[in-house]
Amino acid sequence: MAAVPPEIGRAAGLPLLDAALLLWLNRHALQRWDGKSSVPMLSGDPASQIRQAIGALDAERSQAASGPTRDRLKIAHPAAKDADLTLAIESAVKLEKDCTAHFQRSGADLAADARQAVESARADNPGFLAASYETLAQYLSTMMR
Repeated sequence: MAAVPPEIGRAAGLPLLDAALLLWLNRHALQRWDGKSSVPMLSGDPASQIRQAIGALDAERSQAASGPTRDRLKIAHPAAKDADLTLAIESAVKLEKDCTAHFQRSGADLAADARQAVESARADNPGFLAASYETLAQYLSTMMR
């Protein structure tokens, strides 16, 4: 395995909750490093692939606390207890999912729409650093293009 990627180094310097969010948001980039993925390959016609992708995201979210994100978080926070790792990842995934659910295009400013979605989800997902909510707004803006 190659040198530890910068995302894991950054996660090591963050509180556990924020580290879990950072690693969850960067899971696809980190897959290039460790080769671990919990997303199955898509096959079939385009309509079938869309259905598979939606199902794969739901499955990836539901299994996040036992998948590659857990392994990466354990590297960043080796002293963390298993229950704390699980809770941090579940909280991070819930925040990302809630932000996605709150996202609505206004047609004007995608970045502002993303910030609004994060603010709407923030009340139900406390405990993250302000910088983590900002990072999530940037992520959401990119994903919703």
